Amino acid sequence: MTFDEWCNALERKDEDCIYSDDPIFEWAKLAGLPREYVAIAWTQFGERFGGSDKVQRDWRATFRNYVRQGWLNCWRTTPDGYVLTTVGEQARRVRENLNLESR
Repeated sequence: MTFDEWCNALERKDEDCIYSDDPIFEWAKLAGLPREYVAIAWTQFGERFGGSDKVQRDWRATFRNYVRQGWLNCWRTTPDGYVLTTVGEQARRVRENLNLESR
């Protein structure tokens, strides 16, 4: 199933793409990654795979892998924790503007 097909199927069932108790949030907590950064990663993930023909059996697991491996390039580590990269800041702004538009 493509990412768009998966998202549309979940929307029809009124189901969240990423559950609030998804294991990625516990991993992020252990890694010291802010929860907001996981949300930013979700925005970037959607940008990357929305409109794509790529097929996955489990998009939630794919997202977890992308976050854990840092493949979305949304943040980098510093001695004090994490900061957003240019890609991450752009995704944050897109997310912020999408949230403002939906109000």
